[in-house]
Amino acid sequence: MKEPISTQVSIFGETYMLKGTAPPEHLRRVAEYVDAKMKEIARRNDRLDHKKTAVLAALNIADELMRLERERTEVAEGLAAARALVREREQDVRRLEAELDEARREREALARQEAELRKERDELRTALEALEREREELRRERADLLRENEALRHERTELLRERDELRRERDELRRERDELRRERDELFLLLDETSAPREAAPARIIRRENTGSGG
Repeated sequence: MKEPISTQVSIFGETYMLKGTAPPEHLRRVAEYVDAKMKEIARRNDRLDHKKTAVLAALNIADELMRLERERTEVAEGLAAARALVREREQDVRRLEAELDEARREREALARQEAELRKERDELRTALEALEREREELRRERADLLRENEALRHERTELLRERDELRRERDELRRERDELRRERDELFLLLDETSAPREAAPARIIRRENTGSGG
């Protein structure tokens, strides 16, 4: 424990020995403050004696001390309110920081989604260009098929005409064949009619010869 220190001070013309653990400079400042208060009161009322001057100085100092206490209390309350406000602001800051982190994460997620969408868009554009090329190729193939179909139609029409012509030729050939057959049959009939008597005479001769030899 720190030993008390004696300090000689002068208050309102009298010398006092003060003991305390506080530094001597502090005790001197306190004594100077009390001395100044008593001298201020004595200047305002020079008829007061030493005791009353000291009492009034003590009252003034006590009033100042109470006001300082009130101010300190108000300051403490204000400080407590400020600290509460600071804590609230800190909570707001933490909440805002959390929201900011969430917003950053959302922004990063949106940036990734945007990159994916751009990639998908590029892929779709590439696929669309390929489809356009394929469509153009199909259009050319369709035009070629239409021309080929038209050529096949003309060829079919020509083939149908040739078929009809061949049918007519076939029918004509059939009629000519039938006519030739009729002519052939008529010729066979004529041949049969002309050859029938000559075939009958030898038969009679043969029968006669057979009869004579039997007799």
